[in-house]
Amino acid sequence: MDKKKIILMTGISVVLLLVIGVSYAYWTKTFFQTDENVVVTDCFKIEFTDKNPISLSNAFPLLDENGLKTVPYTFTITNICNTSAKYQINIETLGTEGKVLPDKYLKVNLKEGESSKITTKLDKELNPKLNTETTIENALAAYKLYEGILDPNETKEYNLRMWMDEDVTPDMEDSMNASYKGKVSIITSYYQDKRGTLKATVAYQGISELVPYKANITKVIIEDEMDSKETELTFDLSASQDGSVMSYLMSNDDSETYTLYLQSDGGIKANSNSSYLFYDFSKLESIEGMENFDTSKVTNMGAMFYGCNSLTSLDVRHFDTSKVTNMGAMFNGCNSLTSLDVRHFD
Repeated sequence: MDKKKIILMTGISVVLLLVIGVSYAYWTKTFFQTDENVVVTDCFKIEFTDKNPISLSNAFPLLDENGLKTVPYTFTITNICNTSAKYQINIETLGTEGKVLPDKYLKVNLKEGESSKITTKLDKELNPKLNTETTIENALAAYKLYEGILDPNETKEYNLRMWMDEDVTPDMEDSMNASYKGKVSIITSYYQDKRGTLKATVAYQGISELVPYKANITKVIIEDEMDSKETELTFDLSASQDGSVMSYLMSNDDSETYTLYLQSDGGIKANSNSSYLFYDFSKLESIEGMENFDTSKVTNMGAMFYGCNSLTSLDVRHFDTSKVTNMGAMFNGCNSLTSLDVRHFD
C-alpha cells in the first residue's frame, strides 16, 4: 500500500474516533445525590467524684443495725449528656501483704441516697449473682452490687458501708489478725433507652383500658422485651401513645379469667402518678417481673394495690420510692398477703 493510501486511511480512522467520542460524550450524563449523607454521634460522658474511703481499724463483727451506722464511702456519678447511660457498680478485692481476710466474712450495704439497694455478704457461693469479671489489674475477685440506668443529665449519689458479719467467731482462725483491701469500680456504657412510660392512672379506676377486665385478671407479667401475643385484647398503654408500652390480655384455661402481659423494651417506666394502678384487681394472685418496673420517677403510689385481696405474695424489693410523697392506702385490702418486704422503701 502506498503512502497516500496509508495517510488517507489514518485520517479516516481519526475522524471515526472523533465522531464516536463526540457521540458517546453527547449521550452520557452524570447525576449527583441531592442531599448529603450525614453521620452524627451521640454524646457519652460520665463524671465520677468520691470521698471518705472506708478505713476500719481493729474491726470486729457487727450486727447489721450497727454496721449501717458506720461512716460510708460516698461517690457520685453524673451523666452530663442528653442520652442515657447504663452503669454497673462493683466492689473488687485487691491483693494485700500479710494475712488476707476472706471476702465471705464481710458484709456490704449500698444505698442510693437514703434508699438501700443491697445488703449482702461477699460470698459467691451463697449468692452466685454477685459474681462478675474483674476490671482492676491484679484484682482477686469482683462482686456486682448494683446496675441501673442514668437518664440524661441525671446525678446519683451512693453510700457504701462495709463491716465484719455478725456470724464471724474467734474460732474462725483465718478471720483473726487479717486485712482486706478493695476498691469500687463502675462500668458505664452508652444506652439507647427504648423504655416506655406507662399511662397515668385515673382516681378510683386505674388505667381506663383495663377497667372492664380488671376484676377477672389473675396474673400480671411485666416483661422487658416486646413479644406480641395473639389476642384481640391488645392495648397501647404508653403515656406517649407511641406503642412503647403494650399490653395483652390472654385468656386462662378456664376461659373466664385473664393473664395480663405488660411489655416494653428494656423494662417499663412507671408514671409519676401510679396511684390506683392495680386498684380492685380482686382476683389478682401474683405479679411477676417487678424488677422490670422502674419506679424511680414515681411521686404518687396512693392506693396502688388497693383491693387486691387475692394477692398472696408481692415482691416490691426493687421499688425505688425516693421521690414518693404519697403512699396512702397503698396496700389497703390486701388481706391475703402473709409477708411484705418494704425494707428498701424510703
